[in-house]
Amino acid sequence: MRQAFQWQGISHRVELLGTAIAKMSRPATPCPAPDIHQRIDFLERRMSKVPSDLKYTRTHEWLRTLPDGSVEVGITDHAQHALGDLVFVEVPEAGRTVAQGEPFAVVESVKAASDVYAPVSGEVIAGNPALAGAPETLNTDPYGAGWLARLRVHTAPGALLSAAEYGRLTTEETD
Repeated sequence: MRQAFQWQGISHRVELLGTAIAKMSRPATPCPAPDIHQRIDFLERRMSKVPSDLKYTRTHEWLRTLPDGSVEVGITDHAQHALGDLVFVEVPEAGRTVAQGEPFAVVESVKAASDVYAPVSGEVIAGNPALAGAPETLNTDPYGAGWLARLRVHTAPGALLSAAEYGRLTTEETD
């Protein structure tokens, strides 16, 4: 009975995700994955969240300007979906100077470890200490409590994407 209930729940989830995609303005891309769990992952990636108040990089980091002029940085919903369940996060230490495009943090999932690249040049003013004990926060709240670091920007950022541009990039990657 439990297996039937679990299967029904998965089927319902796939149906809801499929309906949401069908309602999008662009036609839904057929799912190439044969396994039901792979289909769910595929459909969830197609529906990744892209908040409009943030800037993005082509390497799937986001950037939020804070009231004091500093910036908060994290990985996107699309990135955390691609990585899977995160099990370890290494955030940069305060005082470290980073250059735009250089690796400044590491996220590790059950699938792989991945560098996170600095979207701007600047000085790290804080790393998120909560992620050491709860790396899964990046999966559950990538744009909120899952921020990786706060930086004091040294030079104006270049080549950042708007939410619309980033949304198109992620759509191209999943097609």
